Amino acid sequence: MTNKALNQLLSTITENRGNEYYILKLTELAFNLSKNNMVDSEFKEQLFHIVENKVNLESKKLYFKWDYFKLLLQMYKKGIGVKKNPQAAFDCLIKMVKAGNNTAAKEIVFAYKDGNEELNIKPDKEEMISWCFKVAEYSCPLNLYFLALQAVGKKIPLFYDLGITKSLPLAIKCLETLTKYDCERLDLIITTDFEILLGEQTIPFLEEFSESALLRDVEKELWNNNRYTGINSKYYSNYIYNKLLNLLGKVYIEIKDYQNAINTFKKAMSHNSLTATLNMSNVYHNGLGLIKNEEQAFSLKKRVIDSVIYGVPKLDWDLLYNEEKNLLEAIISVAEAYSYGIGVQKSLSEALKYYSQIKSAFWILNFYDALQEEIANRAIDDINEILKSEGKTV
Repeated sequence: MTNKALNQLLSTITENRGNEYYILKLTELAFNLSKNNMVDSEFKEQLFHIVENKVNLESKKLYFKWDYFKLLLQMYKKGIGVKKNPQAAFDCLIKMVKAGNNTAAKEIVFAYKDGNEELNIKPDKEEMISWCFKVAEYSCPLNLYFLALQAVGKKIPLFYDLGITKSLPLAIKCLETLTKYDCERLDLIITTDFEILLGEQTIPFLEEFSESALLRDVEKELWNNNRYTGINSKYYSNYIYNKLLNLLGKVYIEIKDYQNAINTFKKAMSHNSLTATLNMSNVYHNGLGLIKNEEQAFSLKKRVIDSVIYGVPKLDWDLLYNEEKNLLEAIISVAEAYSYGIGVQKSLSEALKYYSQIKSAFWILNFYDALQEEIANRAIDDINEILKSEGKTV
């Protein structure tokens, strides 16, 4: 490009002669010319000041502020129009984090995980963990969420892998911190969790699942709110909040802190968590931290099953998509309770009804378990034989 053309380019950007998207693309063009050393140092310096000024604008006045932040970050890292400055680059990331940018938060955390020469940061596991908590305080809780999952011992996508082995004390610290936040701060986790849940890494991520009525509800909620970074709904925020509470409760169970487990499950139950209800049923069944109570265990378990089979369990995605096996076992357990009169009056007809719901559960959960089906089919055959021998209608 000629000097005249380059000067006109900078002038157009500076004077904002065009819509915001057009100006951004011109700025990116100027940046690429600078990065590839196709312009002189004076051009680069002018561009740096232009980008710096745009970043300093109030966020409401600049729709593409994050894009300019990224350009400024690269200029500090690579020394484009300014001397290379790792500290200034890091400060730029911090500003982005404080404004709620999770991409910047992830870059800081992974800089301490893997090291980052451009930021002059060496690998440091303790600092990485520390920054997971720090960025969460700035409304960027995603890294802390995945840290919690790994500390619990769950597998997570490689893209979010922090290289942490199972550590229950760390898991408790992470989960206790996350469950103190309001739903708005947990908002981004919801969308990311659904992306992983559905096996997708980009948004929109629901197209190939359009046959599912439940997933269509999520899709409708997403597009009605016109948001890509989260779901602005208490309805779905409860999902991730309850998931965190149930994870925390299970960790308490694992370390035999039963009273805290009970309190945590009850808190989740107060937010309509069917998973917590099922967990509390197991607490009563096994007498963990309280007197064993089969009647209460049965009542809670039956409430969950009836909600799933006969209701619309929209409030508990964790149960439907993370606890499928436990839910199927619960159906068998309720049927067996009726068969043998455990915690409820014996009723073979009721037992038959619940054993017969296994196939419906497979469809609802989109999950198949051959063992549970075999158990149910054998029990159905046995009950039918008993009822026939008693001269009752099958």
